[in-house]
Amino acid sequence: MNVVVTGASGYIGGQIMIRLKDAGHRVLAIDSAPMPDHLQGVPDYFLLDRKSTRLNSSHVSESRMP
Repeated sequence: MNVVVTGASGYIGGQIMIRLKDAGHRVLAIDSAPMPDHLQGVPDYFLLDRKSTRLNSSHVSESRMP
């Protein structure tokens, strides 16, 4: 299953991503902060958007998960 995790760079978002990946899901991580070193490589895709606090269709379409 493809899953979007917002707040992925935080503690809770990071733990959710790890559990989803362990369960075999593909993860699209979205956060306004950089991904911490210990979470590098966990999400399949990572969107960092410091200009906007709103996710819109252009963000998702630019990062399609194959």
